[in-house]
Amino acid sequence: MPAGFAYRHPSPTAHAVRRCPACGLRGVARPEDLAGSEARYAGHYYAQTCERPALRTRLKAVLEASDHPASAWVRARLFTACLPKPSRPGSVMLDVGCGGGQLLDRARALGWTAEGCELSDATAQAARSKGFAVFTDEWHQKLSADRYDLVMMSNVLEHLHTPGPALNAIARALRRDGVTLITLPNFGSAQAKTFGGRWWALLPPEHVWYYRLDHVTAVLRAAGIEVRAVRTQSVVTGVLAPSTVRLQWRTWRLGGGSIPRFCRLFVHGLAVPPGIGPDSVTVARSPLYTLECVRAPRA
Repeated sequence: MPAGFAYRHPSPTAHAVRRCPACGLRGVARPEDLAGSEARYAGHYYAQTCERPALRTRLKAVLEASDHPASAWVRARLFTACLPKPSRPGSVMLDVGCGGGQLLDRARALGWTAEGCELSDATAQAARSKGFAVFTDEWHQKLSADRYDLVMMSNVLEHLHTPGPALNAIARALRRDGVTLITLPNFGSAQAKTFGGRWWALLPPEHVWYYRLDHVTAVLRAAGIEVRAVRTQSVVTGVLAPSTVRLQWRTWRLGGGSIPRFCRLFVHGLAVPPGIGPDSVTVARSPLYTLECVRAPRA
């Protein structure tokens, strides 16, 4: 990947991000930058390890459990990936990157048989202490075939050094009528293009790959997973969400950027970049999206 990408995110060490000239996918260029992954994700890296969930997470849990007709409308407008209720007794869900098990707790409360995968064994112990089965150490080799009705993969795919084995395993483990919800930052968004090297989600070496929608669709298709729908954020729940604004502002200020220029770039990030077709306008405005996926038909 010889073509460079200017990376100006504040960091104690410089991590080169390179662009593949053939497909345009960007990623961390040097293998040595990826060393020590397990230690990086131990401790309190995850919000899921917090004893008290964030207000947004508590609201999501209330809406997931509610049977009120209006709750589905609110869920669809505030969140791109909520837990559905199991369609039949004994339904099994898998949370890839489960951390301390916060999502597993919510899934069990809804009636799911919940299991998890985690890179850090130390972090996985918190979920295991609650009675959940959590796979570590080459977890993708331990998944049973045709077991899961639902697989949740929230902000994980961009962290995987080699996503192919993990996605292949998920495709095998998913039941014929199962669904996978994959949430990740949108490198093709207007905000990412506007802020460039100071975009809030440009975080090498933690984020190894920077996917546009066409990139991630191709990677999933190669693993036998088809994208059925793309769930996007609105401007209000995405770019203007307090958490997004706070992350982008913190990234900008740590890099020494000025307030006036930040404001100008932020406004530009609300617009659709030139050359985006009409079918991609909604995706381009969403800094983060969720892909609703199913298993591709097997020969």
